[in-house]
Amino acid sequence: MDLMNLVYRLFDIILGWSFNIDPMLGVFVVSLVMGLVSTIVYKYFTDQKKLKELNVRRKELSEELKKNSSNPAKVKELNAELMKMGFLDQYKYTWKAMLITLLPFFLIFAWLGIVLGYTPLAVGEEFSVSAGFLSDASGKVSLMSDIPVIGDAEKDIASSVTWKLKPETPGEFDLTFKYGESEKVKKVYIGIDVPNGYKSVDAFGNSILQKISIGQKQTRLWFGWGWFWWYLIFVMISSLVLRKYLKVN
Repeated sequence: MDLMNLVYRLFDIILGWSFNIDPMLGVFVVSLVMGLVSTIVYKYFTDQKKLKELNVRRKELSEELKKNSSNPAKVKELNAELMKMGFLDQYKYTWKAMLITLLPFFLIFAWLGIVLGYTPLAVGEEFSVSAGFLSDASGKVSLMSDIPVIGDAEKDIASSVTWKLKPETPGEFDLTFKYGESEKVKKVYIGIDVPNGYKSVDAFGNSILQKISIGQKQTRLWFGWGWFWWYLIFVMISSLVLRKYLKVN
């Protein structure tokens, strides 16, 4: 097991329970945990005194802008100071915290993409499989699998060849694509958890068969939104609430 899979397995153990109850609950729990982590890191790895002084000065500048709204030269000067405070000065006191939180946020984001990227394939429900070939490729291609294929298993090669399959049992299956003297194999998982790192699309180089795609639907949560938007909303809200509660600037 490589390091990434080990990390993902750890996330499965610590946070996976919430997704087993409900995907939306899982997104909320992960967002809350990440909001708490980022808040604690920012509290102890930033210069809170300097950041508080910046916030006070920012409010003063906003008041000065209102008072000098009819003075273009003064407004330009005040806006320049505000811009400097909003990026350069802020970055100077927060860069350590940003670097510390970057890796865990990246790992969690990648793990969520695996857990919630696609709706699992279910027993008894049809799904599509497509093979993409080079535009000048010709001949026949056959799909062989223990999953029943609806219609012809052998088809003429085209830029995109699609089959429909209807699984009758759960498990891990091989989809074998034979064309000429060559073949490619794509694993598919029916009614069971897919392993970490699984992708619904496999791409190939130096082959007339360029890619194999499994027609899995992307996971949708409340109001039909994808997990990314709910994760973003929950992280922002939890971070704002926790920073206010823990008095983090």
